[in-house]
Amino acid sequence: LLVVVVVLLLFLSVSLDARFCCAFHCTPPLTAFSCFFAVWPYSTRKGSQKKATTQFILSSLEKIDDALEQGDADKALAQAKGFLKALENEKVPDKDRILGDVYSAMGNAHFELEQFDESLRCHEKDLRLADLNSLEDSKGRALGNIGRVHANQGEYQLAVDTWLEKVPITTSTLESAWLYHEIGRCYLGLDNAVSALEYGQKSLACADEANDGRWKLNAKILVAQSQATLGDTMEASETYQEALHLAENLDDTPAVEAIQKALDESLSTLMVSAPTEADLDAEGDADLGGEEDA
Repeated sequence: LLVVVVVLLLFLSVSLDARFCCAFHCTPPLTAFSCFFAVWPYSTRKGSQKKATTQFILSSLEKIDDALEQGDADKALAQAKGFLKALENEKVPDKDRILGDVYSAMGNAHFELEQFDESLRCHEKDLRLADLNSLEDSKGRALGNIGRVHANQGEYQLAVDTWLEKVPITTSTLESAWLYHEIGRCYLGLDNAVSALEYGQKSLACADEANDGRWKLNAKILVAQSQATLGDTMEASETYQEALHLAENLDDTPAVEAIQKALDESLSTLMVSAPTEADLDAEGDADLGGEEDA
């Protein structure tokens, strides 16, 4: 029986050789056996292609991020544009999320190159894709970046409006500390020291909860600046003193010097506004004169 099977297979090898070679574009030396092994992997070829595509996507995104981290915004943009072109006609899972990631990176690259209009357009594309696909994390990212572009351009109200939209979808206390601080800074730029103080205190509460010294320092400075703007010089001086201790603990020499300068100015204002001994004597004499008249 084994001999019969071998003979039949050899016969098929010869008779079907041409047809198999034609179908699979094989060279003439291939036999039916070799064509069988050419057909066999076909069922797994799609899986291999999918794996290769995934690796290509991850590798491309990593290269873009690496270029940004290395400060090479031009390289990041070139890689991102090439990746978008390669992905243009591909059907891949979560394509809109991937596109959003790329547009976000491009927006950051344009920002670093001070190409703010282009940066804003890229981040708005990221936001549209996030809204279209109900991607809350991507939406939060896009809103954060859009607000940053507006704030950098001095468009403080637009930045505030954008960041306030981000507040309800922020899940990290540390991110909330950053977000409230940035909103407060914008309010200070809008000469709204009351709101600046409110958001500075919110930022400080989040920084305390996250136990992050850097954001405690940033929030303290914002609170002190808001208090000084409101004329609460004593409170501002105390807050600057607390911020100074934080900066010293962080070994942040530039911050120590800047805070010390602000503290000295605050104390000088406090001393100028404080009543002198002569003023107190004059007030006392006036009070005594009033009593004598009575």
